[in-house]
Amino acid sequence: MDIYEMMVADLGGALSKLNKRNRNSLWLRELTTPDEDGVVKATEADIIDMAVMPVLKGLQQKTTLADVAVTIGRKIRQKFNYEQDSLCSLFGGLLVLESFANVDFLGTKRTFSRGKSRQKHPPYHIYVKDWGTYQVFLDSIDVDKLEESPLKSPAAHWHSGFHEDGKTLIRHGNIGALKEFSETATPLVLNALNKLQDTGYTINKQVFDVYKQCMALTDGSSPFKFEKETNQEAQKSMKTEAQAIEKMAEANLDNEFFHRYSCDFRGRIYPGTAYLNEQSSDNAKGLLQYSTKVAFGEMGHIFLAIHTANSIGEDKLPLTDRVKYVEDNAEEIISWAEDPMTNRGWMEADKCWSALACAFEWQRYYQHVEVDEQPSDTFMSKLPIFIDGSNNGVQHLTALALDENSAPLVNLDITQPGAVPGDIYMFIANAVWLELMKRDEEVPEENKEELQRLIDEIKALKLRYENCTGGRKKRDEIYKEIIEWRTENRELVKSLWSTFWLRLEEKSKQRKAVKRPVVTLGYGVTLAGVREQMFDDTKELSDEMRYKEKMWVTPMGDLVYDTCYRELKGPAEMLTLFRALAEDANNRDEFLSWHVPVTNFPVVQAYEAPTKTQVNATFQGQRLQLTIQRYEDMKLSRKDQLSGAAPNVVHSFDAGHLTMVVNAAKYPVTMVHDSFGCHIGNMHSMFAEVRNQFVNFYQADPLTDLLTQLNSLDKMPKRGKLNLTHVQQSDFAFC
Repeated sequence: MDIYEMMVADLGGALSKLNKRNRNSLWLRELTTPDEDGVVKATEADIIDMAVMPVLKGLQQKTTLADVAVTIGRKIRQKFNYEQDSLCSLFGGLLVLESFANVDFLGTKRTFSRGKSRQKHPPYHIYVKDWGTYQVFLDSIDVDKLEESPLKSPAAHWHSGFHEDGKTLIRHGNIGALKEFSETATPLVLNALNKLQDTGYTINKQVFDVYKQCMALTDGSSPFKFEKETNQEAQKSMKTEAQAIEKMAEANLDNEFFHRYSCDFRGRIYPGTAYLNEQSSDNAKGLLQYSTKVAFGEMGHIFLAIHTANSIGEDKLPLTDRVKYVEDNAEEIISWAEDPMTNRGWMEADKCWSALACAFEWQRYYQHVEVDEQPSDTFMSKLPIFIDGSNNGVQHLTALALDENSAPLVNLDITQPGAVPGDIYMFIANAVWLELMKRDEEVPEENKEELQRLIDEIKALKLRYENCTGGRKKRDEIYKEIIEWRTENRELVKSLWSTFWLRLEEKSKQRKAVKRPVVTLGYGVTLAGVREQMFDDTKELSDEMRYKEKMWVTPMGDLVYDTCYRELKGPAEMLTLFRALAEDANNRDEFLSWHVPVTNFPVVQAYEAPTKTQVNATFQGQRLQLTIQRYEDMKLSRKDQLSGAAPNVVHSFDAGHLTMVVNAAKYPVTMVHDSFGCHIGNMHSMFAEVRNQFVNFYQADPLTDLLTQLNSLDKMPKRGKLNLTHVQQSDFAFC
């Protein structure tokens, strides 16, 4: 009996022992009990299969035991049309998880926040207890049985908000919004989903062969990110994902496969397949190719070169220079395909698996042209290539504001020949560091002389804490020393924040430091969010940055945030406007809702606050106190409505643009929000279509449309003079 069979048998035994004392999980036994005709709704094996993906994702994302259990229970109850009940979901999910734990690969442990020796209710998280057993379990899974696996044939078309198999077009969607979808009211949305569902894929076997070889390496030399990750929990998460992708690719190695697609409440489109899809990491993206071939055409080699340069990391060059870079390095790139385990330059690429897929494509292309002496435009290819928006969130805000000053920074208005791409991240970084120098002039020189000592002392303390093997009591003692050090040096440390950041002298590192705050500005990032990003994202920039103090981070985060709002006036004004619209909705005690211009997608920002409940439960013979969120009785969350308005409006508009592009393209497409993909031979059309539809969307004046819907035309801000048609001639808007 293999592990999978043991788990099924274990669940069957547990279900047979349920009685009225287990009232919250009796529904599971009902599912597996034959009716009077001898028919069961689900077998124990069906239930285990439905739990596999929530467990894998829970392990990858370091989810709490309670959340994984509730996810499993809710999924099963939804599948078999049971009314949602958080307690029933929790206890049913825990019962299923017992079967995963009883074979010894799944364990649970309490997670305490750093420095808090007495948390009232520290959460329990699941983890891989034994990686050998876990691997045997993975090998025993029949991937085709999993609901989140790729489909062997296209899913039936959408005709309304409710699919014939019981799925809804909006995941966890508002029932009122779901009823608005029809072939008459929302044809663009339905057509886009159906077209994507009809697009077939296969696995690139050449890339996958190398993928498997690298997964088998034991010397730490593979290109997988988990090899370089120092945080053990993050490393395990990355490894879980890489293994799941390998498992699913292996199961679909010799067949065409498809994805089911649906939307979130803003209209953004997502595949139903887990892991092995175009929206997953580069581990998966580099393995995917279309099931059909398209000829290169006249421009194919140009667009493959641009995509190759982008995958390698040379995506800041002008387009002609990207092509030249690939031409100059063609011999090396092809050598990666000839012997990828010896010629490992591809492993250093930003997107290494996509870069390797390009290398194999160049090898085939040169065989076709140079050896077989065939015309270059007749080369047939299955490889998807992509063009991406240039800080797409700020692009949409800039277009809404018609801000001619911000437009060049996000490449909406760069049309002169030979121009280099606008770089909004470097623009903000330069402004921030200029202000830092001004602030630092006010810091006494005697304080600056103390900075190195402070850096050395706090690094030593934090290293002792990280490397402590003396148990929790010893770690608490070291943490107490850290607190004492902070108290003793508080004013001196606070005074040196600008001096500390000025030690980061490399322009590339300054750019990286501000990148995520600038990216997320377009989606309404908060001041607290920027502070957190500055703390987390700069740890790898230098040894000093890894051990920096939050007293140095907080004012720096404030400066970056303020600089973005000062320098990007049009986008900032849009963010302020959207927050005001949410405030009005809060005052009416209503969900903020609107229809996306052009596509008519009904957005309902149904932010509700669930009630947190403490529940006593038993798992693996241990009495636990778990915290769950009860979704049965909720009220409007005004806080979430305010923080969500800006990102949701922007995301709904970028989803509208994407939907228009999918409908306009007369060929298979692959979309990842602001990334637009197709066959190499169709990219010359896609390159123009993405720009044309962006202009069409904004020439329809979606801001006036939105404010009209919300009876808020009086809030219309003064806008700039951006000529939207310039987007059609801007090479770098999407590239």
